[in-house]
Amino acid sequence: MNTKNNLKFQETDGKIRAAFLAALQKKKISEITVAEICRAVGINRSSFYLHYLDVYDILEKMTREVGEEIAGEIMGMHLTPRDFATGAYLPPVFRHMERRRDFYLLYFREMGTKDIETHFGELLDAVAKPFMKAAGIESERRIAYHFALYQAGVLAVVKKWLEWGCVETPEEMAQTVTSSIAAVPPEVSGADWEAFSQ
Repeated sequence: MNTKNNLKFQETDGKIRAAFLAALQKKKISEITVAEICRAVGINRSSFYLHYLDVYDILEKMTREVGEEIAGEIMGMHLTPRDFATGAYLPPVFRHMERRRDFYLLYFREMGTKDIETHFGELLDAVAKPFMKAAGIESERRIAYHFALYQAGVLAVVKKWLEWGCVETPEEMAQTVTSSIAAVPPEVSGADWEAFSQ
């Protein structure tokens, strides 16, 4: 019986995804058909539809899983507000994206950064907001402005790094980000760091 826990079902699912990613390297998603995925995997349409509605559904499900993975890794670090300023959370983020480089390159090309920005929003709520508020920034709009600038900078750097083959280590990239982008506004520079270590 074809269920999501069935080994054959899982193997077929993996082949469908691999065929989809291979096709996506050569053409836009709008040019990929279910028929060509089926031919590449050696299955019929009815088998494909046990897994996905269409090719867009493949990307949507893969995106959701990757997003949950990176969000889980970040939240699993049990970050403190101070970690936002030091960039302590960045090496795991870069390591995650390096492992999934092919997916992210294709995703950025096809979809931009909208869904990834949603997961950055979780970081804003969990870490950035408490840090900035503790530093005396009460305005939600000012916090959002600062974080929007930071988010855009990090994503721009990530995209370049992926495009250039991930030559630098995740640790080197984390240092690049923290030294290149003001992670926190100027008024935070004199903050009492002891307050964030409690």
